[in-house]
Amino acid sequence: MKNPLLWKSISLALLVIVLMIPLSMVRSAIAERAEFRHEAQQDIATSWGGEQRLVGPLLVQKYEILVAKEAWDEKLDAYVEKKAWEPRTVVLFPDRLEIRGDATVQQRYRGIHAVPVYSADLAIEATLEVPPAPTGARNIVNRVVVGVGDTRGFRQQPLLRLDETPLEVLPGTETAMRNGVHAILDVEPGRYPVSAELALGGTGRFSVAPVGGNTIMQLSSNWPHPRFSGGYLPEKSDIGAAGFQADWQTSLYATTAREAVESCARHGNCNFAPTQLITVELADPVNIYLLNERSTKYGMLFVLVVFGVFLVFEVLKRLRVHPVQYGMVGLGQALFFTGPYLESVETLAHDSGAGRNRR
Repeated sequence: MKNPLLWKSISLALLVIVLMIPLSMVRSAIAERAEFRHEAQQDIATSWGGEQRLVGPLLVQKYEILVAKEAWDEKLDAYVEKKAWEPRTVVLFPDRLEIRGDATVQQRYRGIHAVPVYSADLAIEATLEVPPAPTGARNIVNRVVVGVGDTRGFRQQPLLRLDETPLEVLPGTETAMRNGVHAILDVEPGRYPVSAELALGGTGRFSVAPVGGNTIMQLSSNWPHPRFSGGYLPEKSDIGAAGFQADWQTSLYATTAREAVESCARHGNCNFAPTQLITVELADPVNIYLLNERSTKYGMLFVLVVFGVFLVFEVLKRLRVHPVQYGMVGLGQALFFTGPYLESVETLAHDSGAGRNRR
């Protein structure tokens, strides 16, 4: 060929395309390892308790009311009025909701994978109004309902009190909301202070639906890497090596959480939007698989830089470097990510957990 530089450039371009194959295999290996980590997280969450979402306390009033409806009567060949008892459900929210909690975080392990889990001691105070049922209603039942994300996280029996009087706590919510507890109220209509104490374990994140007319939340923990997400940032927060403390405050005018909770309690549609919740995540400060994925994105850049240096060396020094030599160097760089690099990063992450408590 008359232009050897052009021929060499074409050869190197083809070689770079070929080297993209092992680099893509490296990305697949990283994705597979990340999936193993996700499976370890799910395994621990299954036995410890998954992500927790606190809803309530709420007042749920159920009753039956006589309703007149028109129905076709074949004998009379006309519409006639018929009366039947129909069930009704009313969901009422607290005027005031205060939540104070302390979450103790520890690491649980599956193989080399560390998963932060928490045990939260929560003290909740609210003011609920029990309304009078409509005239003529029957089978009237008032319940205090507290919903959670995963009932496996209950570390002990929840406590519910009505104006300092203990209530009998029963499993389930008796609504379409799947997870939670409830207590039956046998009281006259009026406003009542309600309090709850929960010992709740969970994994990954903790969320609260701010359903109060005014919602105040204070949360502290020994985890030094919180991520405040959801629709509300804390009014103030203090984060240090010993953990964090954060305070939130919001009102019903700044949230649509009530609409979401009512839909959940009535119809079982409990897919809350992230912006409807106050959320704290136990962030992983160093995700080795995310870092590995980022590094492989620069793998081809490293190969191109080395090839470029060799090509400049060829032109300036007039010394030939065979394409096979280019290929061996590029292949060595590509395999570095899946061999020594990935393995060493995982080993360092594993060794950093020396002295941990294995589950």
